[in-house]
Amino acid sequence: MLFFWALVLIIALTITLIWSFVVNQQTESALNKTKDILMSMTTGGKMIVPRYYMRKEELEYLKKLEELFKGKYVVRPQVHLTDIADVKFGYYDHDNLFYELKRIILDYVIFDLDYKPLVGVELNGKSHLFKSRKSRDKFTENLLANIGIEYLEIDLLSKPDRKTIITELENKINLVKQRQVFPRSYKP
Repeated sequence: MLFFWALVLIIALTITLIWSFVVNQQTESALNKTKDILMSMTTGGKMIVPRYYMRKEELEYLKKLEELFKGKYVVRPQVHLTDIADVKFGYYDHDNLFYELKRIILDYVIFDLDYKPLVGVELNGKSHLFKSRKSRDKFTENLLANIGIEYLEIDLLSKPDRKTIITELENKINLVKQRQVFPRSYKP
């Protein structure tokens, strides 16, 4: 009799497992169809659209900076902080700090001809008037100083002239070359 009930239990478990597998396959299939419909809506419905790599004013300033420093320095746009800074190995929260740094992108970085970063440049438009953005810019400035890189904010609203920008950049480059960029604490 015990054998009979054990056999019934095994058959019931087998049927349950097969049923679960069939239901899971159907659920997965339905989820894939839903995902496909959503993707076709986002691409076909123009929810995702192409854009230029840089905004118009960023491209204009890039051309100006490249012209100013042609043959003397290298100017690269849209540089992630993780491209020029790294989290010290062994730091207990390495991955989280790395991803925080990766989220921060400088409009430009000026390198020497050996690609040693000298100055991070940020164009400040209207978005930089918000307190959260100012705090992020201050964080970026302090981080760069702590690794020996200068930081320059160019206020697009005040429209600085070419000579002022050249002078400020040359002064900051000279500070880096003379190792006069000193670590400082973050003060939001």
